[in-house]
Amino acid sequence: MVEWYELARLNAVPGRHPKLAGGPPDLDRVRDAVALFGDVWIGSVRHAMPLLAADDVTYLVDLAEDLSDVAADRDASAFCFALRALAAGFARIEGNVMRVAVIDILGPQIGHIAQHTRDARDWDDSRRCADAIGDAVRERDETLTCAAIVTLVDDVLPRVIDHAD
Repeated sequence: MVEWYELARLNAVPGRHPKLAGGPPDLDRVRDAVALFGDVWIGSVRHAMPLLAADDVTYLVDLAEDLSDVAADRDASAFCFALRALAAGFARIEGNVMRVAVIDILGPQIGHIAQHTRDARDWDDSRRCADAIGDAVRERDETLTCAAIVTLVDDVLPRVIDHAD
C-alpha cells in the first residue's frame, strides 16, 4: 500500500501534475493514475464487501446512483466528484485511510482530463457502468462489482483519455 500512496503523491507534485496551466496534460501519467485508481478501488471492494451492513449497501447504492445521474446529465466535474465519492465509500467502509488518501490524490487527475473531453465522450457507457456497480452492490456480489469497475477503469475511462490525444 505504501507504493500506491507514494506513486499517487509523486503524481501530485507541482510540475508533474497533468493539469499544469499552459501545458498539455501528460496523458501517460493520467492513464497510470486511472489504472492505480482502479487498483485501489478494487482492493477496497474486496475488503469491504464481506463487511457490508444494510446501511452500507444503501450508502454505496446511493453513491452509484449519483454517479449514474451525473453521467446522464453529462456533467464532467460532478462525475469525477461522484466517482471519487463512490471509490472512497468502499475504502471508508473497509476502514483504510491510506486508500481514501490515494483516491483523493488521484481523483483530480482523472477529473482534469474528463473536463477536456466532456463533449467527445460516450456518457452512456459511464452511466451503464455506474448502474452495474449499483446493481452488483445491491446484490452484494463482489465479482460483479469488480467486473463493473474494471469495465469503467479499463475501457470507459481510457477511451475518455484517448479523446484527449
